[in-house]
Amino acid sequence: MTSETRSVWLVRLAFIVPSVLFGFAAAIGLVWLIAMQPQRPQPPDMSKFERLNDMEDLSRRIVGFAGLHTGIVVYLDTYNPSFCGRSNSQTRTIFLNHDCGRMLDNSNGYDWHNVGILAQHIGHILNGHGWHPAYDTLRGAATSGEIEEAQEFAGWALHRLGATLPEAQRFVIAQDVDGNDIPADPVSLAAIERGWCAAL
Repeated sequence: MTSETRSVWLVRLAFIVPSVLFGFAAAIGLVWLIAMQPQRPQPPDMSKFERLNDMEDLSRRIVGFAGLHTGIVVYLDTYNPSFCGRSNSQTRTIFLNHDCGRMLDNSNGYDWHNVGILAQHIGHILNGHGWHPAYDTLRGAATSGEIEEAQEFAGWALHRLGATLPEAQRFVIAQDVDGNDIPADPVSLAAIERGWCAAL
């Protein structure tokens, strides 16, 4: 091999080796990025959940107030019962825990706290807000604007069901360990009142 030929090969290698190393590094980087992507948890087997038929019937009535006929399935949440309620607009499902899954109170009237939570989640579904909160959310819980929009819908629906304004606002008022009311977020109260007044 002449010195001229050797020089040509050295020049070629000077271009080829960095290109190969760059491609190898890029491939490793791509694999690393894919591996580091957060894995979305798989939703549970829905056959293991109990259907809340009375709440489901009530959801159809509420949806009917809006002139819609979309089916919403309501389940008793045993997967993560720390949430009082959550919903998925894509699958039109609502999960309520044991405490919030009762439609009637002790006097066989509407339990406005629980019905209000149901109505708010129906509002999330009808407005396409996605998971709130979720098994496999991409962006977490609903935004404050989405919550306000859903609460306004709930106020409207609860009025249609016969709730007074204080009854309609009941579901955003928490209680301490002694059963005393904890002041609610004024933004939530105002949103519910707007919806309630819109149904007049």
